[in-house]
Amino acid sequence: MVHMRCYGIGKHPDGSGWLCDVCRLPGLTQPPPCVMCPRLGGAMKVTAEGGWCHLLCATWIPGMCVLDQARMEPIIGASKIGKERRSLKCSICNQQYGACIQCAGSSKCYASFHPTCARDSGWPMAAVWDEDSASETDGTESTATGAHYTAAAAAEVAAAGTPLDA
Repeated sequence: MVHMRCYGIGKHPDGSGWLCDVCRLPGLTQPPPCVMCPRLGGAMKVTAEGGWCHLLCATWIPGMCVLDQARMEPIIGASKIGKERRSLKCSICNQQYGACIQCAGSSKCYASFHPTCARDSGWPMAAVWDEDSASETDGTESTATGAHYTAAAAAEVAAAGTPLDA
């Protein structure tokens, strides 16, 4: 289940319900593959290149983003993910597919994982802005280049009593 607003639907369409973009595909027998992870199903949107990607993957993988934040589409940046990130093997599903993110909880931790695998496994995750690695912007563009994704950061946030979605 996904919140309508998180999926880019501002108001409830007329009728009793709504279908996501994938479920509206004609002749669908199974969900299309995500270009960034091996998980089938979930809240997906089309990429600028015509593939499909989980909104979760687009949010967490550095270099990817959603072009229109109101409609939550298209997802851009998939074709620009470097071979280094694409060569990482997920420590949860043990697959080298799409792109992984890495733990930033310690300089000695090299764990890599798909965002969907981490979420499905119940790993706590938090985005922490690193001022030292953040690129200067004019405030009109939001990128994930200065964010570090880490279970340790989530533990710090939880210990401080700050909700993760605040």
